[in-house]
Amino acid sequence: MNIVFASEGLGSVTPRAVWALGTFDGVHRGHVALLRAAQRQAREKGLPAGAFTFDVNPIEVLAPQRRPLYLVSLQRKLELFEEAGVDQVVVRRFEPEFAACSPQEFARAVLAEQLGAEHVVVGYDYTFGRMGQGTPVLLVQLGVELGFGVTVVPQVKVDGVPVSSTAIREAVALGDVERAARMLGRPHAVDGVVEHGRGVGAGMGIPTANLRTAKGIALPARGVYACVVRTQDGAHWPAVCNIGTRPTFSDEARGVRVEAHLVGASGDFHNQRMTVQFVQRLRPEMVFSDRAELVAQIRADIVRAVELVGSDACGAGLQLQGRMLE
Repeated sequence: MNIVFASEGLGSVTPRAVWALGTFDGVHRGHVALLRAAQRQAREKGLPAGAFTFDVNPIEVLAPQRRPLYLVSLQRKLELFEEAGVDQVVVRRFEPEFAACSPQEFARAVLAEQLGAEHVVVGYDYTFGRMGQGTPVLLVQLGVELGFGVTVVPQVKVDGVPVSSTAIREAVALGDVERAARMLGRPHAVDGVVEHGRGVGAGMGIPTANLRTAKGIALPARGVYACVVRTQDGAHWPAVCNIGTRPTFSDEARGVRVEAHLVGASGDFHNQRMTVQFVQRLRPEMVFSDRAELVAQIRADIVRAVELVGSDACGAGLQLQGRMLE
């Protein structure tokens, strides 16, 4: 997949292509519908299929006080584009100057001239140009004037609810990772680098990997989750993950932390990257009367997690990842 950052020039972009347009945070089922529509158009026309997106959510620039948490990092978004079979991606830096462009200027300068779009694909609620004045109806009109076709993809629903990045963030914030997964088409996941902790888990015979996650990434509500963890070497492990402050040990001052116990894994994972895929919330974060009571509960959590994700960790991980393209 050809990845082009617009700030470095668009010289390597293949001219005359079909482009799916959007922010694509999460690359959820609605976004995948856009990408599939772009790929169908591209096949019919014998052209490459691309995605045009931004480096940040526009709200972060336009209204920083309302900036949303991200479902995926930019790097992960690009990986998901590649997994979906996109041929090329253009990442445009979203700046105030760019936000000030009128819908007509965006269509002419970016879509027609810079991208050389033969066809574009957008969602039913797509907006573009200054103050979001551009609509799919206007884009169709501008396409006729500028010489490119437009496909508008209708609303995608799951469980009777429209799929959106906002709805997924709300589900994640409530700890309803199963509902989030149905809308995403795969488990919600966070990745990070394993850093040294206080060794409390190891002292109880249940060592944990303490993840340093990127700021601004959406974490599920505090609690204990059944997970699949992908380690840096590509292996997948059933896991129990705690998101919280470890109130039993009075660790609230250290803030919310992500700690995962990889069932059956051994070795030193410090400074390695891990991805935690959340399968199901097992329970809320709790305060225990003593260490023995906590250990007993964690061991019960481990049994339940293995029942949910399967003891064949590698198979479970691949199955979970594969849901995105269903």
